[in-house]
Parts: sequence; structure tokens; C-alpha cells
Amino acid sequence: MVNVKYKVEQQMRKKLTNELDDMKGHVRCYARVRPFTKGEVGKDKPVSAIKIHDSFSLTLTCRGNEVQHNFDAVYGPESSQE
Repeated sequence: MVNVKYKVEQQMRKKLTNELDDMKGHVRCYARVRPFTKGEVGKDKPVSAIKIHDSFSLTLTCRGNEVQHNFDAVYGPESSQE
């Protein structure tokens, strides 16, 4: 029940933020994490350098450094092009 209320509140907040950004003329930024290719999978299961936290943020790990990024939307490897 709490998760449902949280999701509804999050969607409403995002809608209002988008309307405000549209009025200000902001540019939207989206991230799409592609799935591993057949060549990358090989024998062992590959380890991704990207951790998706929710539909708005992800963490990129590069050379031991972790950097969190926020986007208007984040699409995971299971997302389709539609």
C-alpha cells in the first residue's frame, strides 16, 4: 500500500516537474542501457558497470570510481525500442 502511494506521488511530482521544466525551456535527458551482445556474454556471465537504482537514476562504475547520475528517465536493458 505504501509503495503504491509512493509510486503515485512520484509520478505526480515528475509530471509537475516536467511541466515546470517545459515552461523554463529545459532540455530533457534520457538514458538507455543496452543489453549485452552475444559476443560479450561468452562463457561467463558479464558484470555490468551500470547499476540502475530506479526509473530516474543510475550509478556508473569506472576504474573503481562510482558516479551517480540523474535523468528524466532511465531505461534498462530489458526495455524495448518502443
